[in-house]
Amino acid sequence: MGEAVHQLGRIAMLAAILVLVSVLLLGFRLSQGPILLPELASRLATAASGHGISVEMKEAELTWAGYRQGGGVPVYLRLGDIAVRNGVGVTLVSIPSAKLELLPSALMGTAAPLLVSAAHAQFSGSSVPVSLQAAIWPGADFNFARAEVGVTLGPGRLGVGVNSLPVDSGGFSVKIAPGAADLAGGFLDLSRTGASKPRMTFSGNARLSSLWNISISATADEVQAGDMAAYWPPGLIPMTRRWVLNNITAGTARNAGFVFSLTAPPDLGGLRLANATGSFSAEDLTLRWLDGATPLIGLNGGMVFQDLNNALVTAETARLGGLVLTHGQMALSDMSVPAPTMGQVDVSLAGTVPDAIAVLNAPPLSLLSQAPPQLAKATGNVTAAVEARIPFVNDLQLENTGLRVTADLSQTAFGSGVQGLPFSQGKGVLEATVLGLTAKADLQFAGQPAQLNVKVGFSGKGGTEDVSLKSLAGPVLLRRLGLDTSSGVAGGAVPYSLHITGNATGTQNLALQADLTPAALRAAHLGWSKPAGAAGELALSATLRNGQFASLDGINASAPGLNIQGQTRDGEMAFSTINIGRTVASGVLRPPAAADAAWVASFSGPMLDLRTQDTTQAKTGAAASTATDTGPPSGALWRAQLNFEQLALAASPAPVLNGFSFSGNGQGGTLLQGSGMAGDAALSITPASPLQRHALIQAPDAGLLLRAMNAYEGLQGGALTLDADYGGGLPATGQAVLTDFRLLKAPAFTKIMQALTVYGVPAAASGPGLSFARAVVPFSLDGAVLNLQGARAYSASLGFTATGRIGLDDGSLDVDTTIIPAYEINALPGKIPLLGHLFTAEKGGGLIAARVKITGTMDDPNVGVNPLSALTPGFLRGIFGIGSETGTK
Repeated sequence: MGEAVHQLGRIAMLAAILVLVSVLLLGFRLSQGPILLPELASRLATAASGHGISVEMKEAELTWAGYRQGGGVPVYLRLGDIAVRNGVGVTLVSIPSAKLELLPSALMGTAAPLLVSAAHAQFSGSSVPVSLQAAIWPGADFNFARAEVGVTLGPGRLGVGVNSLPVDSGGFSVKIAPGAADLAGGFLDLSRTGASKPRMTFSGNARLSSLWNISISATADEVQAGDMAAYWPPGLIPMTRRWVLNNITAGTARNAGFVFSLTAPPDLGGLRLANATGSFSAEDLTLRWLDGATPLIGLNGGMVFQDLNNALVTAETARLGGLVLTHGQMALSDMSVPAPTMGQVDVSLAGTVPDAIAVLNAPPLSLLSQAPPQLAKATGNVTAAVEARIPFVNDLQLENTGLRVTADLSQTAFGSGVQGLPFSQGKGVLEATVLGLTAKADLQFAGQPAQLNVKVGFSGKGGTEDVSLKSLAGPVLLRRLGLDTSSGVAGGAVPYSLHITGNATGTQNLALQADLTPAALRAAHLGWSKPAGAAGELALSATLRNGQFASLDGINASAPGLNIQGQTRDGEMAFSTINIGRTVASGVLRPPAAADAAWVASFSGPMLDLRTQDTTQAKTGAAASTATDTGPPSGALWRAQLNFEQLALAASPAPVLNGFSFSGNGQGGTLLQGSGMAGDAALSITPASPLQRHALIQAPDAGLLLRAMNAYEGLQGGALTLDADYGGGLPATGQAVLTDFRLLKAPAFTKIMQALTVYGVPAAASGPGLSFARAVVPFSLDGAVLNLQGARAYSASLGFTATGRIGLDDGSLDVDTTIIPAYEINALPGKIPLLGHLFTAEKGGGLIAARVKITGTMDDPNVGVNPLSALTPGFLRGIFGIGSETGTK
């Protein structure tokens, strides 16, 4: 037993000597230079592979300086041509050369790591040079246990192809263990592009279960919107990237922070982005929310990526055209699925109505292009909310956006279509979509409160309109329509409603309803009136074309003493009943057949009552109208035909005229040409010049005509011929000639003058008043003032002349007359050729005559007579003006 043990000891001693000699020999060999160990390279590559990673090492060189420096010197293993691939053979990292350092004690199972350093490595497809320092701890069986790696990046492009980033420098550290990795301290200083040079930081971890679950957190400090394409890889959330680059065109993104969640199979054969969240703040961005629409500018806010499919853009301040944004957001969805990304826009704005109209009416919105033009020119203040659901597709059509705009309006004003009477002080709401627009407002119109509702449909050619207005017709509107109290037609406020429907650029229907009960109405020229409180109503329908009046389709007016019924028939308005006071008629009103054609009216009936309730107005109305006829006629052209059995011009006991007919034409309120008969009196109007007309009135019984007009009751008989020119803003001028008439209310002094001669006594006692064979009255009518210009009248026993003025409105008189007794004898000297003017100072005068001054009023005249003038020869009266001063009343 002892011998056996002795022999074993010798063998062990020999073995130890052999090992020591081998080590000494190996150390000596290593001291002479590296030893190529391809088999070791293979074994190391096999040991480093695993968990989806395969490592290939083509070279291994072993060196050791311990033979000369001692056993504590590390063993160095240079590894060359190293490639790290994933499970499907894709190269992840290429390392031209790496240096592995280990202490001899590590081979004895101590805790000392293997130290690896490498330079000029590259990630696959990347041009960034990589340097690394690693500490690797092998396991008990010399398999991989754990490692700590520090990586430094040089300048170049990090990534593959278009998905790469321009890098100036970078670095990170990673701790690796079987089935786990932790990334820390990562940073990238990206290369300058434009005005941007961002710095990125990142960290992360990876854990292996059935799959690798990877999480990476990244930040970026600042990027200009115009430079973002260079720093956002196209393959990273591509749909979101496309939208951001296309729609955020200016401004700065700051403080970006993202978390990316990725998964990969154990062999790392494929990497999939499972989720991404993050945010960045925005400063002075320009955001296009709809292609071609007015963009949001000066936007300060942020963007939050909630996941791969959803993001939210928020705005704290911004401007949309001239509007100020008070709140805004856009929610993006479906960003990573094949369907188009959807953007839900919600924006609150404040500003002026013109600014809002400029945004809504600009292409591609054009939401007010088919609205009433008055609405598109509104003023005031607005707070608005814009909602839209926008799919991000090419050639997006507006109708696919779900656009909806709601606005609160205040202090709004816009045109009404009635010149000089706009809507004002409006307060209401407006809602617009791609299908139409609605607006409701409480406002002021013509000094009265009004409620306006507008609906506009954008579908179809020209769109549709539905406009309704409820208000009161007060003094302002009635005055504009010529129906105010001052005109003697209406007083009080009339409730009414107006409704317009139809095509905005075509045919529209108009319906007007008015309650006449509260109003006091009168038609002074027709002798009709209605007191306030008496029931009455008006219904009217009409047709508009392109916003202009085209035809009256129906009218129904009723009140005590008033009944008007009319309906369109065969293109014309047929009035079956027209009862206004005593006027009873029927007829038709035909609209123009063309733009330059005339309205045609034809009415007939048993009575046309033109009696006025204001006798002063009756006497002065025609005269006053000449003062306003100052220019060429304007307005609609018209033709009229009237036929009535009776014509009443004044209240009873004035007689009526039988058999009234008239035919004429005119423009606006101007009669251009016409002719008519009333009783036996005839009227003719013809053009005298471009601005003036000539009137001719002939009546066999002038006294009857004047009594029928309630103009003068003191004339009996007489054939009248009146010629006058009027119009053009000039006074009416003309001459009236009367023959064989009698003045029933002649002043008493003329009877005395008539009786001064024996020749005149029979005529003075012949009957009431004074009879004249002829009167010639040249005159001019300037407004309500009738100027007599040497008027003269005479009979065999008496003659007189008159010059002066008569006020038709107030009945005032200022007339100088000359009374010639025994006219046939007294006037004979004045008719002597060449010498006649020596005997008479006035045309139609006589050798002996009395000067008379008439002043005061027609109802109470003051008559002044100068008795000396009767004894003064005519030529002396003319030379010295004797008798111009009245001496006796």
